[in-house]
Amino acid sequence: MSGLEPIAVAGGVAKAAAKAERGDSEDRKALRELAKVSGTLDPAARAYAKRLAVKEQIRMKIWQPLGMLFGISRDYFENDFADDLADRVAQIPEEDLITPRLSVAGPTVQGIAFTVDEPELRAMYLNLLAAASDARRASTAHPSFAEIIRQLSPEEAVLLKPVLLQSIHGIVELRSNVATQADPALQGYTSEATHVMNWRVDGQAAFVPERALQIVNWVRLGLVVVDYSTSLTDESHYGWVETNPRVLQLRAALDTDEFKRVDVQRGILEVTAFGRAFQAVVMSSADAQPDAES
Repeated sequence: MSGLEPIAVAGGVAKAAAKAERGDSEDRKALRELAKVSGTLDPAARAYAKRLAVKEQIRMKIWQPLGMLFGISRDYFENDFADDLADRVAQIPEEDLITPRLSVAGPTVQGIAFTVDEPELRAMYLNLLAAASDARRASTAHPSFAEIIRQLSPEEAVLLKPVLLQSIHGIVELRSNVATQADPALQGYTSEATHVMNWRVDGQAAFVPERALQIVNWVRLGLVVVDYSTSLTDESHYGWVETNPRVLQLRAALDTDEFKRVDVQRGILEVTAFGRAFQAVVMSSADAQPDAES
């Protein structure tokens, strides 16, 4: 061997790939053959050839049948779509790569087009489309998942993953008693803060009111349920409560040494079966760092 074979093979791969991009079936076959040969000479050339072949399959089986059906911008799909989806479908055998059902692909492709500047949501749509394009997993890609993604904010896409990854969490509601020191027999309470969890911002314990609204949204979407009529027996799930900034603030404002007005009502946030299915399909490859702990 002269030592130039890897370069020659890589050059052949590049030429064949260029023709494959134009859709010539013979050149696609030649590209696959070159990938096999280059594997004995240059692993990088083989990986490159495989990726190009995957991208071509995406164009033929996913984008071409769907892309023209929607009145959306073509720029992202012509330049970046195949690259973004390639990693998600690279391990799907060629015979299992299918054109996804229109009931899933329609709203998903539209969602991708409208989240070009929101990578957290776009990643979820791409994961859903990849699952719908795999004959082995297509039944798990429920049409409602695209609508759920549409009703999430980019911030929720990051916050939701660690919540759905753990089946159950400690959660509390902070209540101030109506009773006073002068009349402790008075009944009733005022909810001062609900859906308080162990959120952390920049590594520090935090109370973020907007996240209570997001939990309400997750309940509405059927991803989680919240119940304050029961609590977890493991105290560690609530060990963070007395150092939570909102708890400290309320105790300082309402409690006295003689009379404690602030009550912490413990509860449970539980991920539903539907929420677990959603996580497995649309978040399995999404990049998100845990932001809540039990």
